[in-house]
Amino acid sequence: MGGEGGLEVVVDRRAGDVKGWRTSKSVGNFENDEEELQLEDALFGRLKRVAPKREDELRVSKLQRSKEDGGGSRAAWVDEDDLVGSVSLVNVSRLRKLRKRAGESSVSRSEYEKRLRDQFRVTYAGMGSWAREASATATKTLDVSEAEGESAIQSLLRIANPHPTNSKVLTSGTIDIVRRPDANGAQLSKAVVQSVNYHPAGELLLTGGFDKRVRQFRVTGPQNVMVHTVFLPNFPVYHAEYILGGDQILASSRRPFLYQIDVASESCSKMTTLSGGTQRSFESFTASPTGKTLAFAVDNGGILVAAAYSKQEIAFLKMRSPCISVAFTETDDHHLVSYGVDGLVCLWDLRTKKCFRKFSDEGCVRGKVVSSRGKFLACGSDSGIVNIYDLDELAGGLSKPIKTVGNLTTSIHSMTFNHDAELFAFSSFASKNSVRYVDSPLRVREIVGLSYSRDVTIHSGFFTRSQ
Repeated sequence: MGGEGGLEVVVDRRAGDVKGWRTSKSVGNFENDEEELQLEDALFGRLKRVAPKREDELRVSKLQRSKEDGGGSRAAWVDEDDLVGSVSLVNVSRLRKLRKRAGESSVSRSEYEKRLRDQFRVTYAGMGSWAREASATATKTLDVSEAEGESAIQSLLRIANPHPTNSKVLTSGTIDIVRRPDANGAQLSKAVVQSVNYHPAGELLLTGGFDKRVRQFRVTGPQNVMVHTVFLPNFPVYHAEYILGGDQILASSRRPFLYQIDVASESCSKMTTLSGGTQRSFESFTASPTGKTLAFAVDNGGILVAAAYSKQEIAFLKMRSPCISVAFTETDDHHLVSYGVDGLVCLWDLRTKKCFRKFSDEGCVRGKVVSSRGKFLACGSDSGIVNIYDLDELAGGLSKPIKTVGNLTTSIHSMTFNHDAELFAFSSFASKNSVRYVDSPLRVREIVGLSYSRDVTIHSGFFTRSQ
């Protein structure tokens, strides 16, 4: 480093390692470099001297370090103070489920972090499998394409093709149904389950009922695990549904307010912004297929439409008779169906906030519930009659049902279509063995052994009912 008789550090600039020391000016007459090295070792200790690395060796060493880190990057900085102290598991209600034994009140911060990560893996296990499977499939396809001499552009276009080469459609004949363990077997409800709803990702199922609790379960078939539960004081749950793509849960009751639950943080908050002090109940509501718009059947034939993000009113529609049920019809948020107690059905365009089609449900004595998916619209009445309409025919001016189902003689309380409208299920809790489903050729079938069903949901391969 500069001066008379000074020492200069010799560094390999590419590898960043110290090669050794050398004198910038000779301090004596040494016969060879070996004497210099012996003097350096005596003065400064034995130093690590390495030979300069080649570029290919540097790439190999980086790859080895990446494998040692588990394929990911290490944290650039860790605050040791974050690991000092303990965290109480009893002061905050949502942390109590992290306890592993009775009487455990607190854990260290490192153990707390570990249990949070374990809880996250249990909650969202399998939800990212589609991304990993798609990545593995794409990698395998690229390897095969390279072996076959296919160009990168052709391979990319083949992978990105959203249309499947074959499609499995529901076949006619007998549909096999296998009884699975109860979805809420890990923690049964203490009252009738009023509502069940699947998460858009598929594996989470929520339940809500008169025990004032909303529970979530991870449903895999052989073993179902409870994820968490939320208690809503003085709030018997009549309906609960995932909104905003599954990020939140909205629960309703015969109260002038609602509860929203954040799925990730499990935080719960009371909402009173929609009522404005004028509505007495938000018991009946539905979310649009995108989950971004909400529609509530409120007092005096009113239909309140609100944004799911802000929970602010965006439209208020009015029927001539009390509205008892609402449903969205299309894959967007623009078309809504309302069903009155006198059987009046109104089709609304939310862009213009006007009713573009209305008709009376054939044979209806008192309307109960309405459901829609794809091109079908179903109306269930108090007499047990279910009429299924074609939306295309309704738009053309016809109001004749394409199918009338009269197998039940008690009031219809729940109806639902599966994701592609090939299956339609309806039920009544007023009598035993009162669950029916209609397949794509509009044939009615009975599911034997299911009694007093309160709500039914079809999602992919699972048929779920509550009682």
